Amino acid sequence: ARLLDRLAAAEAATGDGRDEAWHAARKAAKRLRYTAEALEPATGKPARRLRKAAKQVTTALGARQDTVVAREQLVRLAALAREDGESDFTYGLLVGQEQARAAEAERDALGARGRVEKRRDDWG
Repeated sequence: ARLLDRLAAAEAATGDGRDEAWHAARKAAKRLRYTAEALEPATGKPARRLRKAAKQVTTALGARQDTVVAREQLVRLAALAREDGESDFTYGLLVGQEQARAAEAERDALGARGRVEKRRDDWG
């Protein structure tokens, strides 16, 4: 339930807290994944399925977090280029590409949310 709550919060987040909300969802996905992995020897298939669903979310949000780091670095490089009297246009284009990658990763994570819900429901 914590992962699903964090995904809902991230989906609704705007402004400066948006990246942190998605990162919190990623951490919740990792916790669920590792918990399911620990339960797998005792419970078998239900835990394995839940672990795999949580891994899909973790993987997507890991890719999103990579874009956060890349965007921060690109903004720093653009500032240095401006200071040196160079154009920062290309950096802006690259930031836009990273933003598109982040949006795609968000869609992937939200798409996997349904699998997490289904696998959670398998536990009864």
